[in-house]
Amino acid sequence: MVSLVPGMGHGHGPGWMRPESYAFADSVLAGEAWCRQVDSRIDNQILFVDFKASKELNDAYIMWSSDSGATGTRKWTKQAASIHQKEGVWTALARVPDGATSVFMNVQSADLIATSDYLEIQ
Repeated sequence: MVSLVPGMGHGHGPGWMRPESYAFADSVLAGEAWCRQVDSRIDNQILFVDFKASKELNDAYIMWSSDSGATGTRKWTKQAASIHQKEGVWTALARVPDGATSVFMNVQSADLIATSDYLEIQ
């Protein structure tokens, strides 16, 4: 399970302040992550990411960059995405902006954020 929180900062303090660290620890004890990616694809410039979650997902957004180089030095743009559930799978989708070189999808359940795989666009 991955959680990339835009603007979170680096170090122990920022991690202790986010609920994802504790939700992850709880999921290890319970034997299953509260949210996990099961598929991702880009089709006709639309990024689709499927998640299985034990909590209701109430928001989604695509994070994208048109920069190159180390991911931590890139300028990232947050853009709203759609999310819906069907047969126990949550699908988040958004158009990949023209010129994007890399993308990932974040989904939320209240204050918890889960992140899809990072994808580079060719």
